[in-house]
Amino acid sequence: MADANAQLSTANGTLAGVREDLKPALQATQSTVKDLRDSWDDLYWDVKASVESATVAARGVAEAAEAAGKAAPKLAAAAVKNGDNVAGITADVHTATSAFVKPKSTWQKIKSALWLVAYGAARAI
Repeated sequence: MADANAQLSTANGTLAGVREDLKPALQATQSTVKDLRDSWDDLYWDVKASVESATVAARGVAEAAEAAGKAAPKLAAAAVKNGDNVAGITADVHTATSAFVKPKSTWQKIKSALWLVAYGAARAI
């Protein structure tokens, strides 16, 4: 029995020494954990705001893409309509220039002369 008590006393002394050796390391670890917790508490709202901001930005991009997708058929139809309008204007210009360079009949020459006289008289007044 005395031998067991001696062994227990030796083991207890060894454990007390280990505990004293680990005490500074455990205190430093506890201090580091406290610093990390305090830092997280300070950063929490910044991290949360960044995540929310990224969510809002992603939603904005999605809504813009959806709006562009909905507007694309209208834009395509408008482009076709504008092309038709340009083709009509081009045809009108071609008709006018073709009529302008075509030889005039006698009646057209008289009409032109009368129009020029009337225009000159109107400008003189």
